[in-house]
Formats: sequence, C-alpha cells, structure tokens
Amino acid sequence: MPSIIHLIAPAGNLKSFYEHLGVRDARQMIDVFQQYAGSDYTLSGDLPILDTVENEFRGGRTDDEARARDITMALAYDNVTAILAVRGGAWFTRILPKIDFSALDRRAKPITVFGFSELTPLINIIAHHPMGRGYHDMGPAFLVYGLKRYATKALKLNEQTNPTNDQWMQRNLHKQIAAYLKGVLQLLNGAPAPPISTHLI
Repeated sequence: MPSIIHLIAPAGNLKSFYEHLGVRDARQMIDVFQQYAGSDYTLSGDLPILDTVENEFRGGRTDDEARARDITMALAYDNVTAILAVRGGAWFTRILPKIDFSALDRRAKPITVFGFSELTPLINIIAHHPMGRGYHDMGPAFLVYGLKRYATKALKLNEQTNPTNDQWMQRNLHKQIAAYLKGVLQLLNGAPAPPISTHLI
C-alpha cells in the first residue's frame, strides 16, 4: 500500500485558494495534488474539515474537536508518512491541547510534518519526538501570495500592466505547486529539496 501524505488546513480556510487553483472543493484540490505527486504516495484529507469556512466574527471555527481528531488519527496511522498543512492562519493553537501526541509513542515508522505560521507549535512538538520530523515550510496556498509579491517586486507588474501580477500568478501557480510537491517528495525520499527559488518565484 502506498504511503500517505495527509493534507490538513486546521487554521485558515481554503476558499480563496480553491478559486485561484480553479477547483470547487477539497476533493478536486486533492485530485490536482495527486496528479502532481505521482503514484508513489497517496494524498488524503478530511474533506469536511478542508472545506470548512471560518467566521472571524464568531470565533473563527466551530470544528475544534474534529480538527484535533484528524491530526491525532494521522499521527497514529503508520502508513501516514507526512502531514502537510496546505496553509497557515488563525484558529489553530487553541486545539493543541486536544491533540493526542501520545500517538507518536506507538508509531513504528517516522512521520514528517510540513507547515508554517500558526502551525509552528505542531511542527516543534512533532519534530521533538524520536519518531517525528518537522519542516517549517510555507504551504501550497501561500504560493498565491508569494507569486503575486514576486510579480510586483521583481517583475514590476501591477494591476495596470499586461499581464497583471494576478494574471501572472494564475499562469504560474500550478507549475509552482507541482515544484513544491516535488520538493516535499524529495525530502521524504531522503534527497535534498530543490532550491527554494524553484517553487517560490
């Protein structure tokens, strides 16, 4: 059975990322990521959690128990080789006490977590464990902002130019997500990741 890379978005929601990616929901996003990742790894994710829309005026999210349970299950399942945070954002740190990190003690194989922003405590806790590995690495959804910033600053594009920075980002987003996932796979397979510039600019 192929090893699993489990996608999470336990902080900010993915609605705007779906729009930029050209997909309707988490199922389609996972299908796109799977295409780029190839067949050596199976990508998974809890679809309702990935699709949850936050309300910042009402405490952000109402699925704290489900988010914590999703991460605990990924930590406990030996076929999950990696947990990859699609994005960072708010509403995560309050669920840390609800995650059962003792699941790491029962693992027979290592697990690697990729994340950033509010996911930093999760990375630190998992990486501190003998069966854990951690990479502070900006998730795929951040590529939207990184590419637009690069277009604005390095290419001098703006909303009046042709193409605009947003159009340039859209043209390059899928290519850069493929490069990002290639870097993740290289790290999981024990090879050095490609230079950061290949998936951020």
